[in-house]
Amino acid sequence: MNLHQASREYLAAEVEGSDPVHRLVLLHEGAARFIREAVDHIGRRDFARAHDAFGKAKNIVMHFLGSIPEGDDSELAANLRGLFKYTYHKLVEGNLRKDPQSAQEALTVIRNLRDGWAALARERKTPLPPPAAPRPPGLLV
Repeated sequence: MNLHQASREYLAAEVEGSDPVHRLVLLHEGAARFIREAVDHIGRRDFARAHDAFGKAKNIVMHFLGSIPEGDDSELAANLRGLFKYTYHKLVEGNLRKDPQSAQEALTVIRNLRDGWAALARERKTPLPPPAAPRPPGLLV
C-alpha cells in the first residue's frame, strides 16, 4: 500500500466514524483546503491542478446542496440552498476565469459555515480536532 492510498483510507475511517456534525466540519475543512489549493495553483499558473482542486471543492459543495431534502421549504433550507448555489457559482467563476477573488469569496462562505458547525459541535460537547494545518500538496486527496 502506498502513502497516498494509506492517507485516503485513514481519512475515510476518520470521516465515517465521526459524529454527523463533526463530519460536516471535516467536509467544510476539505472544501476550504481544496479552494486554497486552487488559489495557490492559480498563483503558480498551474491551471490544470487549479482546475482539479476547484473540481474537488465543487463536488463537496454539490454534496451539501444535494443533501438538503427537496421538499424542505423551511427558511433554513432555503438559506443553505442559496449559500451553496452562490458558493458553487463562485467556484465555477474562479475556475473559468482563473480568478482568485471569486475563489476567496467562496472560501469565505465555506469558512463561515464551518465555524457555525464547529460552534454547534462545541455546544453539544462533540469533540472536534484542532483546525487542520495545511498539508503538503498531494498527501491527502
